[in-house]
Amino acid sequence: MATLFELAGLPVPPAGAYRCGAVEVKQAAFRLDGLMQPGDDDEDLPLVVVETQFRTEKHFYARWLAAIFLYLYRHKVRRPWRAVVVYPERATATNPGPAHAPLEQTGLLYRVYLRDLIDGRASSPGVRIARMVVLDDAKTAVEARERGLGNRTRRPCGGARSESATAPSVQHGLQRLGR
Repeated sequence: MATLFELAGLPVPPAGAYRCGAVEVKQAAFRLDGLMQPGDDDEDLPLVVVETQFRTEKHFYARWLAAIFLYLYRHKVRRPWRAVVVYPERATATNPGPAHAPLEQTGLLYRVYLRDLIDGRASSPGVRIARMVVLDDAKTAVEARERGLGNRTRRPCGGARSESATAPSVQHGLQRLGR
């Protein structure tokens, strides 16, 4: 067993520090919130897996990353990938922990905190809309009016416009997307 550690460039543990055995891993059903799949034309564009996490979950990273790796395995993904988790605020987040932290350190895992967007300059319309999820109702109404979202909205996929949307309904809809 020491040879394995030597080959991997890891410190050789004392004798008896590890047990070696074959383990059967049964599969569970997993669901990924969002999967951004680039077209086949550019194999350098990464597959991006997105998860919105609006509640604290103790073993979140273990579950989510297991689902990602199962997807990569089952679909024989041959392109680079990135994982993005969106939290409403830092207080909701859990840290990846020692088993999963290297994925963040290598740039495969990103954490986004919507509350951090409130004080900063929102550069794009999409970022301005995303930060509305964590604004209070009064600020959301002001933001929606400033962005022209309070009077008209567009249906997903370019459908007809509706004149009945209000700022609180925009916030409610965005919040529902995050849960």
